[in-house]
Amino acid sequence: MTSSLLSIAARMPETASDFAGVLPAVDALRTAICADDTTTASAEFAELTAGLELGELTRVLLAVEEAARERHLRAGIPLDITAATLADVGRKLDAYGATVDRPWLVSLLRGDVLAFGRLQFEATMPDDGRALHIPEGGSLTATEVDDALARADAFIGGRTVVCTSWLFDPALAALPETSNISAFVRRFDV
Repeated sequence: MTSSLLSIAARMPETASDFAGVLPAVDALRTAICADDTTTASAEFAELTAGLELGELTRVLLAVEEAARERHLRAGIPLDITAATLADVGRKLDAYGATVDRPWLVSLLRGDVLAFGRLQFEATMPDDGRALHIPEGGSLTATEVDDALARADAFIGGRTVVCTSWLFDPALAALPETSNISAFVRRFDV
């Protein structure tokens, strides 16, 4: 299977350090991926990678891709959902570089956050509802949102979703009723 993280390998700068220099970070991330409770392991990974350049961080992420795929497989996550979820790692690196949110990456690699089409959902559902995330870029058509909600409901269940986003800014109420943002916001009790 082609790596969903392969595109980030092509972007590694020539100045990336030797792999041996990032082994502690690889071990910490592998531990975070495999752990039942990620709080400590995720914090250790964030601490160990805080000073890494983009190329070094990329090496760390590529080194644990197989561990992430294995965790997803053990959790029964279909390959297409795994591929879409792990692809967000590369998108986040493109958008934020070495300042990327490490805990978010751990959530993706562990399968705690899953991509269903245009939207992402947290796999666990607290009492107030399952958290929905809108990745940057791309459109937000009614068809795409319907598809994502249906796919998430079929796989992880729970029709109640919660979303905190700038899309709910009252100033956007001035948008035409036919806009994708207006249609998305109308789906929620604000």
